[in-house]
Amino acid sequence: MLEPDAVKVARPVLRGPRRSNAPGLPDGARLPDGRQTHLLSALDTTTGIVLAQVTVDAKSNEITSFAPLLDAVEQVLGSLAGVLFITDALHTQTGHADEVTARRAHLLVQVKANQPTLFKQLKRLPWAQIPVGDRTRDRGHGRRETRTVNRHRRHPRRHRVPTRPAGRAHHPNPHRRW
Repeated sequence: MLEPDAVKVARPVLRGPRRSNAPGLPDGARLPDGRQTHLLSALDTTTGIVLAQVTVDAKSNEITSFAPLLDAVEQVLGSLAGVLFITDALHTQTGHADEVTARRAHLLVQVKANQPTLFKQLKRLPWAQIPVGDRTRDRGHGRRETRTVNRHRRHPRRHRVPTRPAGRAHHPNPHRRW
């Protein structure tokens, strides 16, 4: 059985032979209306094997194909427990995070300013105190890029640092964290 360390979610466009094939030959990776077929794929980052792929609905985008892709990967692996899914910023969606964590898997996303609330919450975290897991520097698309991966255990939506009420040394509920 495959046991990937990490699964990259990608959106390839199938490219096939041109539509001018000889009669009787397929027209490549095109839908009957002539548009290219778009897929959402899950790739094992260790082996390079495509674990599963689903067709992205022509009247939608890949966001709605994410849960069906998880279903397909789960069928292949048997369980998603402990699997790390790596996605681009488009999949930085609360629903995606909930879907992945409900299956006891993990989600590594890129957070950009198009998610302003989450972006602000993450900016407030004590990043200087969190060890850097990995950092790459590259030049591409006409600019220099630095990509840093840090691991923070607390969910950003729940990361609040409330002040303690005056005169109270601890919260009355011992199971609640300050």
